[in-house]
Amino acid sequence: FIEIWNIVFMQNEQFEDGTMKPLDMQSIDTGMGLERIAARLAESDADFCLLSGESFEGVAPEALQMAIDKLLAPHVSDIRIVAYIRPHAGRILSTYSEQTKIGWFQGDPVEMFQRTLKSERFFYAPRLRRWREVFGARFIARPMARDVLHNRSVVDDFVQTAFGGLPFSI
Repeated sequence: FIEIWNIVFMQNEQFEDGTMKPLDMQSIDTGMGLERIAARLAESDADFCLLSGESFEGVAPEALQMAIDKLLAPHVSDIRIVAYIRPHAGRILSTYSEQTKIGWFQGDPVEMFQRTLKSERFFYAPRLRRWREVFGARFIARPMARDVLHNRSVVDDFVQTAFGGLPFSI
């Protein structure tokens, strides 16, 4: 397989209070450009191509579908979108740690929890439903919980899910 890059979808400006505002100019960026990724795919004889993106949370699934249709679909026969959903407690603590570290939040974990509830950031069902509506069975939501992950590892689980259960070793 060929792994090309880590994709960043720039669609929202996030403010210190956690709220987001859509950017006037939304874009998808890898530092490489989707056109160059498509060119690499066209030249490749790989059986699999893995594009990974960590910032899908604020992305409109329709925008990703349009980019796939325009640039990537001519070069691939199967596309899967795999999303990992972290349990709320772990996600809130992780968000608290990260935002405190970079200076976006000054407060305690309880304040972060209250702010998060108010912003509805962790109300996953409506967003996941929208991804399922756009991608159908190609959208796979997985829990970020070790006891249900393949080999209790998110990396092993991702490879197992992304490559449809084909044998692998890491």
